[in-house]
Amino acid sequence: MAETAASPLLRAWQLSYLDPSASLALARSLCAEPGAHHAEAQLLVALGEARLAPPAQAQLTLDAARSGLRAAAESGAADESGAATAPAEPAEPVKRAEQGQAERGLRLCDELQAVLLRRQGDAEASARLQALLDARHGAPSDALHRFIAHNSRAITC
Repeated sequence: MAETAASPLLRAWQLSYLDPSASLALARSLCAEPGAHHAEAQLLVALGEARLAPPAQAQLTLDAARSGLRAAAESGAADESGAATAPAEPAEPVKRAEQGQAERGLRLCDELQAVLLRRQGDAEASARLQALLDARHGAPSDALHRFIAHNSRAITC
């Protein structure tokens, strides 16, 4: 989802399972900065909180990330504050790429929702949501997203 190999956002994703505390700290710092990747940074915070904080806190952060990603998917662009805005006639391929990125983020929100359900003790609801996601979308094409999905299913089993 991140733009370059050197980006702080990509680094936070890379750390999300290797060092959740470091990923969470980096993602929180990215949420404090204005920019188009604000919702994705919130999703990373929710992922870290799902593992390290009370589930209710992670749910609130996940809901905020989902809202931001939905807005980005609908508009195809974001202003510098991270709030979705109407695109100023962007090239159609750019708009589709931004929408695709937001849609992948929304799928990750659903994966994280399954993790939170399991963490709250509802493994059956988690498994049902995971089965629904698999039927609806199939396997994610991105390697990191595939890892998160497979890891989540393995834990639910």
